[in-house]
Amino acid sequence: MKLTKKYEFTVILNNDSTVDVRGKIDVLDSVHSLVIKNGKSKRVIKPQDTKGIYRYSLVDGHKIAGVPTDSCWLFMVEDGRIKMYAKLPFEGARAIVAIQRGERGTIVPLTRENLLVITGEDPRLMPFIQNKEYVKAIWKYNSIDFM
Repeated sequence: MKLTKKYEFTVILNNDSTVDVRGKIDVLDSVHSLVIKNGKSKRVIKPQDTKGIYRYSLVDGHKIAGVPTDSCWLFMVEDGRIKMYAKLPFEGARAIVAIQRGERGTIVPLTRENLLVITGEDPRLMPFIQNKEYVKAIWKYNSIDFM
């Protein structure tokens, strides 16, 4: 079992109840789970048991929300015209695995092909994309002066 750092989470269960817990995410299993230990007792919550999960950033207090998938929660760690998601609730763009266009777009894996569908082959972004610097391309795309 490989556990992340312990965080305070609010978990929205499938029955719409919420629980506030302090726990760690186990990332070694094929399905990640939230492990809560209280003395000798241990509770495990899997993504399929939830409608969502979130915690607040220790840096600036913003909400880091996770949506359940079949194998993990995807936490939105960077907002913008293209949102970036990671499997762990860290601040900043570390280990980005998925992206989403706008508020209503489908969350898709971060691949060259999926990024090009969103951004097109804009010459201002292509050097980053060709060098597999996808996060830098997204930051450029999301920047105010990009327009």
